[in-house]
Amino acid sequence: MKNRKTLLLGLLCLVSSQMIAQEVTPTKTIDSVETQTMPLPFSVLKKQAIGKSILMPGLGDKIVRKNSKRIWMGIIGYGALAGGIITQNKSNNYVEAYNRSLNQTAITKNRNNANKFNSLSTALWSLSGLIWTIDIGGLISLKK
Repeated sequence: MKNRKTLLLGLLCLVSSQMIAQEVTPTKTIDSVETQTMPLPFSVLKKQAIGKSILMPGLGDKIVRKNSKRIWMGIIGYGALAGGIITQNKSNNYVEAYNRSLNQTAITKNRNNANKFNSLSTALWSLSGLIWTIDIGGLISLKK
């Protein structure tokens, strides 16, 4: 048993000394030709900007117009989209209540509320679509 431990210890020392002896420092290569990054052509930037503006209005403007702060367009666009969904859901709830109503007052009230929220959701969705159209149309018509 003692011989095994001595043999293992000796083998470990031998292997570790070989590993230390084989340590090599990498050579540094010097590139004699300097590489410069070329800016992307405006048409490529414009395509990237349109792609990003499809996801969120105003985001593409940050690529093409460096100091653009039109990110508010995305916030309003998505806010109008979410508002349209919420008001359409309310309109649907009033339509269901209208269908269940028994007296004339409740029928009139629920019908008017359903029409009001349906009109509001249509207006919000139209606003959202208008924002996307203005943003993407502005990028398409942009010239260098």
